[in-house]
Amino acid sequence: MVKTSSSARLARSRVWAEPCLIEAAKKEYDGVIEEFLAVGEKLFGPYVWGRYDILFMPPSFPFGGMENPCLTFVTPCLLAGDRSLVDVIIHEISHSWFGNLVTNASWGEFWLNEGFTMYAQRRISTEVYAPWGEPTPEVWSSPLDTQSHPAAQALLALFAASS
Repeated sequence: MVKTSSSARLARSRVWAEPCLIEAAKKEYDGVIEEFLAVGEKLFGPYVWGRYDILFMPPSFPFGGMENPCLTFVTPCLLAGDRSLVDVIIHEISHSWFGNLVTNASWGEFWLNEGFTMYAQRRISTEVYAPWGEPTPEVWSSPLDTQSHPAAQALLALFAASS
């Protein structure tokens, strides 16, 4: 087990893995999970689930990641050694707001889950990785006109209420 915050008192996430993967997991994810959670909270409101842990599954795990409130199962393939695949974790964390906290009414609307999650993933990624402190791209903050689709207006209202 690896605590992913520099202070055990502040750690609300842990990475769980087989002993042979612990050092690679620590190198890849030490400190970044808390940063992703904090940026998500800044953008979308409180993280209501308390803990956010990651469990590295055996290599036969057939998915990049599968989120659940408080725990995400991930493939050890995410241990690239250069943090180039952390966007998968950002995606799974984004489900904490879109998929776990607010979700679709039926499987016919499941695309909303992934659509809003991809939006959240890109917002968090932009905040964390915008080079040289550049501001968030204008596309994220441009107002929607009155002719926009009702779903777009609802999404804008949701984000306006959370800021």
